[in-house]
Amino acid sequence: MLISNDYGSFIKQRRKEIGISQQDLANALECTPQAISKYENNKTNIYLGLLGTFAKVLQVDITSFLLCKSEKANDLADNNQFNQKAFVEELLFLREKNKLSQRVFSEKINIPVFRITKWENGKALPTLEEFCRIADFYHISYDELYFAKLLDTSKEGQKTKKKINKNVLIASIIGVIFTIIALILLIVFIPKSHISNGSNLTYPSNINSSEGHPPFIESIDIVPDKD
Repeated sequence: MLISNDYGSFIKQRRKEIGISQQDLANALECTPQAISKYENNKTNIYLGLLGTFAKVLQVDITSFLLCKSEKANDLADNNQFNQKAFVEELLFLREKNKLSQRVFSEKINIPVFRITKWENGKALPTLEEFCRIADFYHISYDELYFAKLLDTSKEGQKTKKKINKNVLIASIIGVIFTIIALILLIVFIPKSHISNGSNLTYPSNINSSEGHPPFIESIDIVPDKD
């Protein structure tokens, strides 16, 4: 996406549209009216860290400001502040997620590798033009990149995953505990079988021939024949 090179004219035009003075804008940016005059005459480049404040005061979103459009597609600038640490972490996250070295990434966006090193070390911020190249390369919105919303989403996903894994672990532990308790109860409370050996066998007294069993014969006297 192409961005404008005439931010000064847009700032001046938009400031007048919403009815604020150079002093009002200067107060919001914590600078002097003279500094605002330099911005409006394109004598000073806009520092990336101030982009969110410009968008908020001029009542536009980050993308609209970069395109010099008097539009407001979202309220991220109203509800968020630029956080350089989070922004640096997001740059690292995006590059590592796409498995790119600093050298390869620098070649793809046509920016010297030493610039990327400075960004990721927190020693410098991209220019507006460099910022747009980064967002365009990763196919993400300028607003999400600026306020590190992709990093927020990733962190929330990691937290959810950790929470799910923790719940699964707890459930597994509880299952093992209940299994052990069940085994102990089985061992303690199930009656033991009493198995008698052969010497203790007895016969019921009501066995008789009418029940299909031969009567018990205690002894038989055999008398030999006499010739």
